[in-house]
Amino acid sequence: MKHDFEEQRCATEEVLADLASKIQLPERANLDLQFVPVADADGDGLAEALAAAGYAGELIVDEDDEWFEVTVADVPVTLDGIWQHERATTEVALSFGFRPDGWGFSVD
Repeated sequence: MKHDFEEQRCATEEVLADLASKIQLPERANLDLQFVPVADADGDGLAEALAAAGYAGELIVDEDDEWFEVTVADVPVTLDGIWQHERATTEVALSFGFRPDGWGFSVD
């Protein structure tokens, strides 16, 4: 699956700047990354590959949608802090038929 990582990074930078203009961002937070299935998606394979790379995630299915979510604890809320994990998990997700769909964060 062809993917433009530079475009994805620019989008992350724009979202982060927009958020920072509206709210006081925490220094660190739990980062939630979402991926949606496309052709021949393999959720079990994705979970195993992410675990081997040090990430935990799960396939979530509700009445309307299905997505895979990865949560990374205690990430610096900076472009580099977010992008480090976004890039790594996206590379794995693409190889299992999932494309990135966004991210968010929460503070414990």
